[in-house]
Amino acid sequence: MTDFPLSKHGPESDSEWSRNYAAYQAACEALRRATALTKHLGDEIDILAVDEHNQAAQALIHTPATRIAHIAQKLRAADNFLNLSQIYPGFPGLLLDDLFGLMGIDSGDASPLPSPIH
Repeated sequence: MTDFPLSKHGPESDSEWSRNYAAYQAACEALRRATALTKHLGDEIDILAVDEHNQAAQALIHTPATRIAHIAQKLRAADNFLNLSQIYPGFPGLLLDDLFGLMGIDSGDASPLPSPIH
């Protein structure tokens, strides 16, 4: 199955998505670094890194998806932001498997998603 545009109300191009996705990936990496530093130093996590991640996740979640893969990326961002995996273990993975199945991809883990934070 091809990855066809979904949104009729969204942008004509993927530039808004690309911009917000890149910002989200950068925020994830900054949060990972802050978490690693916290573990190493035994200090509290940098609240600025947490806030930046949360803002970037919300921006991505609210960006209109134009492809099925965008919905999968939104799901991972929502999982990282809301900690869905802790509330309902395996739930995000079930949805990701369904989405990737619709695209003809066997494993969502090998697909271009933001890394899980939790």
